[in-house]
Amino acid sequence: MVGVNLHLNDTMGCTFIGVFFSLALYGASCAQTIFYFYEYPADKMRVKSLVTILWVLDTARTILDICYLWYWLIAHHADVTGLSVLPDTFTAEFFISALTVFIVQCYFISTIWRLLSQKWYQWLLTSVVVLLAVVSFVGGIVTVYRINLDTHATAAVLDSTIPASIQTVVAFVADAYITVSLCAILWNQKTGFKRTETLITTLIVYSIHRGIFTGLIQLAHFTTYISTIHSSSLYWMLWHIPGSGIYVNSLLAV
Repeated sequence: MVGVNLHLNDTMGCTFIGVFFSLALYGASCAQTIFYFYEYPADKMRVKSLVTILWVLDTARTILDICYLWYWLIAHHADVTGLSVLPDTFTAEFFISALTVFIVQCYFISTIWRLLSQKWYQWLLTSVVVLLAVVSFVGGIVTVYRINLDTHATAAVLDSTIPASIQTVVAFVADAYITVSLCAILWNQKTGFKRTETLITTLIVYSIHRGIFTGLIQLAHFTTYISTIHSSSLYWMLWHIPGSGIYVNSLLAV
């Protein structure tokens, strides 16, 4: 007997692909974490704690990804009612993703702060990007709150349109701001010594690559979310699910 075609390619299909890429990024973050602790045992405890916290958050987020995918595809297989509900694991994952992005942005903001030591514009330059990071994080928290008010997928997506859009757009602006600031500051640190300039050039390249990857993921997330807001498709899940994994790996790479 042939079952009813629920046309899940643009919903559960997108979610499945997003979780697949998320698992691949989690494997990369595990490898980078192990490499970090093996190669840099003399680092300060605050840096080791940061790496540990990010790995724990990435692990929790990955587990939650698998949990809500199981909820939809296994526990509620062919159950239209179950497929249209956002489980608690989804909202928990959304919050952890927003928190991870905020922590990573705060790390790079603190780097900008240290590099601008004794500069008269230190407070001005960093306060702007701090405000952007906080606004993005608050947008994520409000999105989680709005989702909890109505866990029906279509209603939740529509109700959280404004805070979710603010979160992604402001995160994109913050990442662009961080990238440009780091590149400009590092460029001014050049001394003319070949070894120093090689290191600075490498850091600039890392900053640019990090900005490109995180910026593109936020831009793609926002574009697909807005363009499909009035439909039942979940193309934006292709970018949302692996998004925080990219942030974690971008920091570990540095």
